[in-house]
Amino acid sequence: MGTYQIIGANASNSNCITGETDHLYSHLKEAISRAKQIDVNVSFLMVSGIKMILDDLKTAAAKGATIRILCGNYLNITQPVALYLLKDALGERLDLRFYNVPNQSFHAKAYFFSYPDYQEVFVGSSNLSKSALTTGIEWNYRIDSKAQQADCDFFRQTFEDLLANHSLIIDDAELKRYAKQWIRPKIIQQIEEIEEECPAIADLAETPDRVTQGQAVFIVDPVILDPAALIVLLGGVVLWRPLLPRMYETDKMG
Repeated sequence: MGTYQIIGANASNSNCITGETDHLYSHLKEAISRAKQIDVNVSFLMVSGIKMILDDLKTAAAKGATIRILCGNYLNITQPVALYLLKDALGERLDLRFYNVPNQSFHAKAYFFSYPDYQEVFVGSSNLSKSALTTGIEWNYRIDSKAQQADCDFFRQTFEDLLANHSLIIDDAELKRYAKQWIRPKIIQQIEEIEEECPAIADLAETPDRVTQGQAVFIVDPVILDPAALIVLLGGVVLWRPLLPRMYETDKMG
């Protein structure tokens, strides 16, 4: 992949994040650590991105922060495992939803943080993936309500309207439905190549118990999955704890 040098790349701007030497990840971590309310509005969620901020979100939730995430299911880019990891880690502290307007693409990217005396929103090009947060050339702009109250309020009101009137709650039934119909898009492989990551199975967890049957890989991982875990398909990766021990024993016997 080619590289380039931005003229004046050493210059900094606290509101403009352009991805050459300053990436969104550090800004999100700092904001999550202080926020009383966290709202995320992105077109897709990737396991690689969720894992980068999941511990921060868990800490924020433990301190009482409310967390709402609105994402797209457009083109099936949002990964079911990413949704499951969020729901499993945050439980009732999380309000997780799909944008729900049929035949309408959804490319919004905004991260809202509410503090005791003001709020801010980062609006730009970064979805929740590792490359978008840490290595890619992504442009994001920080809007501070203390300096730009009207702009901050406009984005906030629009997000609230989307959440209230154009969203679908991702409960267990909806996650199961989405996972069953999910087919791994080719673009995910391209994203993973950019991030120089292992296949998605390794990105999810390091597990010693793996059984290959055809093209499916069954993983036994009691840390990530609980007894009520749903089927989640990730390009041939099947996660469903209740059946996995029996599959594993059958494979060993055969």
